[in-house]
Amino acid sequence: MMRTKRLAHGLALATMGFLGGCNAIMRFEPGTPGDPCTAGEACYGGAPASLYHGICIAGRRLCGADGSSSCVGEVLPGEETCNGYDDDCNGEVDEVCPCVGGSSQPCHVGPPGTQGVGICRGGTQACTDGAWGACDGAEGPAEEVPNGADDDCDGVTDDGFGCAPGAQQACYQRPGGVVSGELQSKSGVIPSCRKGTQACADGSWGSCEGQILPEEEICNGEDDDCNGVIDDGDLGLDQECSVEGERGECARGSQRCEDGALRCTSDRTPTQEICDDERDNDCDGQIDEDCPSPQGSMRRGDR
Repeated sequence: MMRTKRLAHGLALATMGFLGGCNAIMRFEPGTPGDPCTAGEACYGGAPASLYHGICIAGRRLCGADGSSSCVGEVLPGEETCNGYDDDCNGEVDEVCPCVGGSSQPCHVGPPGTQGVGICRGGTQACTDGAWGACDGAEGPAEEVPNGADDDCDGVTDDGFGCAPGAQQACYQRPGGVVSGELQSKSGVIPSCRKGTQACADGSWGSCEGQILPEEEICNGEDDDCNGVIDDGDLGLDQECSVEGERGECARGSQRCEDGALRCTSDRTPTQEICDDERDNDCDGQIDEDCPSPQGSMRRGDR
């Protein structure tokens, strides 16, 4: 407030001098006894080059009865202080100060080129007592960690890590690599193989959960080996088995895959009984019946 009053007073006096017309004379030295004194003339005791720069203004000459004079209202150059004014009247404001009190400016705590990249952002610092304060709100580069952010502000997220925590992706992993055809329908056959899901933990992808990989084909009505054919290949078929409900040679069957299930089937039908072959050819449950025995008697037998 005091500085404002001084400026206002000095400007007012200077204006009065200028209003005095072109005949007004500027005196740059203080009057001394015996010197002619012209009351009201503009005066200034500082260096001419400093006048009307910064705070410096001229005053008005005041004449005493004894012929002495003084320059009233002038403001001369002083020591530069951090106050937002040009105290030494050299045309520069607070040039010796880090900052101007009460002002603020943008700032950044990271290297050039990183502001606005990744997590890095600029802040603002305020000037207090001629010194810049902390750069509030700024964020500089940090060590890169797998968190889905570009911590080191190099323009790459989670570089050096495989993934970001919490991320998920579809997966299908099998020895020898992925065979994409195993996941595709062929001729209307839907394969059993399925993709799974893997989650990221500590920067690395976890195991593939829920995937179904090719397996050995079994008789179940499914395409277990995911080759586009249901119940194909070696299913352990053609093994001998006994057909339920049949007798003799008609009960002799082999394993077959029918409608997704193993069944014991036989294409044998009853035939004429053959003597001495130890078989129930006519499938009546008796072996070599009505055949003569070695002793000439008929023999009958059950198998």
